[in-house]
Amino acid sequence: MKKLISTVALAAISTTAYANVLMPEISRDGKTRNTSVLAVSQEKRSFIASNYLSQSLETDTVPAVDVDLSQLNMFGAFSANNFSFEGSYQKQDIEIGAADADVKRLDALFGFRVNKSLTLGLGLTENELSTALDDTIIEAGGTLVVNGTTLGASLAHHMLDSGTAEGDYTVLTMAFGKQVKDLSWETGIQYSTKGNDSYTADSRLGVFGNVTKISGNLELDARFKYEYGDYLQSNISDNDYSSLEMSVDAEFLVTPVFYVTPGLEYTMTSLPDYIDADTGILTAKVDLGYRANNLDGTFGLNYATGELEGIDLDGIGFNLNVGYNF
Repeated sequence: MKKLISTVALAAISTTAYANVLMPEISRDGKTRNTSVLAVSQEKRSFIASNYLSQSLETDTVPAVDVDLSQLNMFGAFSANNFSFEGSYQKQDIEIGAADADVKRLDALFGFRVNKSLTLGLGLTENELSTALDDTIIEAGGTLVVNGTTLGASLAHHMLDSGTAEGDYTVLTMAFGKQVKDLSWETGIQYSTKGNDSYTADSRLGVFGNVTKISGNLELDARFKYEYGDYLQSNISDNDYSSLEMSVDAEFLVTPVFYVTPGLEYTMTSLPDYIDADTGILTAKVDLGYRANNLDGTFGLNYATGELEGIDLDGIGFNLNVGYNF
């Protein structure tokens, strides 16, 4: 169990940042991904992009343990008339001392614009959380514009398979938001049902909010997501679970084609004391970018510090991200 928790926690801090759940992306880089079929169903971008990230961490134990992460991500989107599509393939390699693990994910999200006010979306995700656990996700949802405000709801059904056991649960998302040329915001809730069969996680409730604001040579992006509930379907007194994801960054156009983007990210997971696997990672980063003739490329450095299952660690990393907008 602890090895799986470590793998998922480390995968989270090395994952390419996502944009909105409900409202389609408006960032100037043109290659930030959406999270849900709700946003994809309203999307009108067409682009291809690739991202590579490498992160090296070291524990403060004696002897020290090296934690190395690398991620290759290829993704893109296509939009024509009343149809939109966003797809991606992600592969992460995680090495903790002499042990290693692979995390793979394949997404295919489809959107259909019925008319100016109504959209529908359908998505399929194959997520290999570890060599022993696969998560297949089928998502369906839609959006409706009422008096300039976008309302959206979706159901995402997760089917987990460890090879010897199976289980499932469903996530309900409800959100509302608004978007104009230089401002996009959204907020909503997500409810995860109790797990069935061999998946024994209890129900959980989450809230989220995302905002992007563009003003002259400045772009601000902020993300927030909090989830809480019981860890397992159990009557034991110590059974609390919570997770928090926060990020903020600001893009400054230094010249018409060069920009710099400093930012902060924080990821936290709190589990019952008997598991002893709390994780909290704070990452400070800066990206240097070039944007011209529909091409956008960034090179970034970061410093991450925090704890993994109660063990302090820190280290540096770099990323390279290149995209082309059609």
